[in-house]
Formats: sequence, structure tokens, C-alpha cells
Amino acid sequence: LDQIRAFFLEQHLAGRHVVIIVDEAQHLNPAALEELRLLSCIDTHDRRIVSIVLTGQPSLDDVVDDPTLAQLRQRTRLRQRLRPLEQADTVEYIRHRVRVAGGDADEVFAPESFPEIHRLTLGTPRLINTLCDTALTACMVEQRPRVDLETLAHVVTELGWRWPDAA
Repeated sequence: LDQIRAFFLEQHLAGRHVVIIVDEAQHLNPAALEELRLLSCIDTHDRRIVSIVLTGQPSLDDVVDDPTLAQLRQRTRLRQRLRPLEQADTVEYIRHRVRVAGGDADEVFAPESFPEIHRLTLGTPRLINTLCDTALTACMVEQRPRVDLETLAHVVTELGWRWPDAA
């Protein structure tokens, strides 16, 4: 703890603010969350010098709302939720991800695949990533030029994705 405190102070003196990001925080137990809260208490005489960002599934709310974590909740400044993307945003998200990787989504995804990807994933970015990555890998293995509806159907079966029947 002394070494961590020294590092935080060193960063503060260098004009930097430390941010600790914990992904999948819904898996942390109350003791681990309390340790994080204690880290957030490290400060100088006039300001906090570390921020903690917890990210995770919606069940993270239940974890943070645990009655034993009242002091952590008192330090919580903001809760944000990533909502599902609209279809147009899903398409732009895919195009952006492929562009960052050095490609052109319109070359590797057939036009009719975009609305199907949105339908299959309900606009959830994590599922979009999984579906697109698996579809692109399938195309590479099968030496197919682009992701099409047939590829998506095959990938959904391989992933074992199932949806409740519509009433």
C-alpha cells in the first residue's frame, strides 16, 4: 500500500491523475471493492489523486448496491449504462472497427449482412464483436470473400446462439 501511495503521489507531482479501470467488476466480492474504495481515499491535503472506474454487466448495480458497501456508494459519482445500438449505429460501429483494423467493412461484409448482424445481436456491442469476429474467421477458414447471410447463419449455429420464440 505504501508503494502504491508513493506511485500515486509521484504521478500527482508530475501533473498526472491516476485512473484505475476494473473491467468485469460485477465479479468482485465486497472485500475487493472495499480495498478499491480505500485506494480512492489516497489524496493530498487538497484533492483526490486517483479515480476508479468500475465497468461490467448490469449485475454490477446489484454488487455496488450491497448494504455492506455504503461507503463505496457514497463515493460513487456517476453510473452510466451502455444501451443497445440502433441499426445505423451498429453499421457505423462495424465500419469503424474494421477501418481501425485497416480494412473496409463494405468489402468484407455483404450489404444485407449489416441489418442481420443488428437483428441477431440486438445492437449489443459485445455481441456484435463476437458475431463479426467469428464470421470473419469463418470466411478466412472457408476462403470466402465476404460475410454474407449464409455465413452468419452458420456462425450463429456454431456459437449456439438461441432466442426465445416470439409470442
